[in-house]
Amino acid sequence: SRPENKKCVDCGTANPQWATVSFGTFICLECSGRHRALGTHISFVRSVGMDKWKDWEVERMKCGGNAKFLSFAKQKQIHGKPIPEKYNSDHTAVYAAKLKSEATGEPYVPPTKAKPAPAQTMRAPALSTGTSMGFGNSSSSMGYQSSGLNEG
Repeated sequence: SRPENKKCVDCGTANPQWATVSFGTFICLECSGRHRALGTHISFVRSVGMDKWKDWEVERMKCGGNAKFLSFAKQKQIHGKPIPEKYNSDHTAVYAAKLKSEATGEPYVPPTKAKPAPAQTMRAPALSTGTSMGFGNSSSSMGYQSSGLNEG
């Protein structure tokens, strides 16, 4: 392992046992909780020793690393900022998208800004075509579909 990965990228705690696959960096237990609070759409967190890793996750970590992210963070003047401010930004969304492209060999796709849906206007779509979307009063057996992210 690379020496720079032996400290939490966010706070410097020695021997981090967690990682954020989204950014290819290693983080400590305390910072992993802060990353989890951001949501998996921003920071997808894995345990270094307890979770089963998929090949694409390992590849993203190989392409990333704490030194690469720290250099980026200093360049964008977000180094040392609180975790929510640092990672919930346009700069880091672009970084994560570029890292994904590098790791997968797929073309870079610029991230789109997520627009939070108004809480009161969300309604289930009409199921007039007989297709179930997993909710409503349908006799379909589709039901809830797991994202598969936590399955190994």
